[in-house]
Amino acid sequence: MGLRVRGSSLFLLAGDMVLHSRISQYEPVLRGIRRAFAGKIVATLGNEENDSVKASLFRAYPDVVWLDDSEVTVEVEGRRVRIVGTRGSLAQPTSWQRAHIPNILETYAERVNLIRKLLKRTRDDDLVILLSHYAPVRATTQGEAQSILPVVMDERMEGVVKETHPDIVIHGHAHNAKKLYARVGTTRLFNVAFPAKRSTTAVDLW
Repeated sequence: MGLRVRGSSLFLLAGDMVLHSRISQYEPVLRGIRRAFAGKIVATLGNEENDSVKASLFRAYPDVVWLDDSEVTVEVEGRRVRIVGTRGSLAQPTSWQRAHIPNILETYAERVNLIRKLLKRTRDDDLVILLSHYAPVRATTQGEAQSILPVVMDERMEGVVKETHPDIVIHGHAHNAKKLYARVGTTRLFNVAFPAKRSTTAVDLW
């Protein structure tokens, strides 16, 4: 993939950088990024990086800041940027998830509440970003068939975005979306799914 990131301050990965949990596939992705970018890489997990390989993935690539229902604050151009990272939640687990992930419905409900708490923390940052694999809003899924939206997004997460007002939301997963940018109130929303955009996405933080 072509990268135009020289001069950028952050590189964010919204999950599904590998296929079927083959974590060695991360190596060429990171090698390609490092050819053009020497700064901080922050990543969350997708459904292709499942929990069985999570620990191995984190050990294999320690130079990446991994966010797994967690947050990190970084300095960008002298300002504080807090990034909350998560796989996100689905309204309806996939058939594979129902068969292979115990208590997946409870996991999603707990995750929605946890992300709400992280985003509601007292604001002492200049900018707050929600980095999610699954789409947390409907607006940037337009183009996906209505019948599959429950396995693309979760309206509970859209409620969290509307309640907590992060400055920027970045997500993937909605591969067939046609609308890749939208606003919900003061929040800017970016669908960065590579199959939809066919390129990296540049975001002006300020």
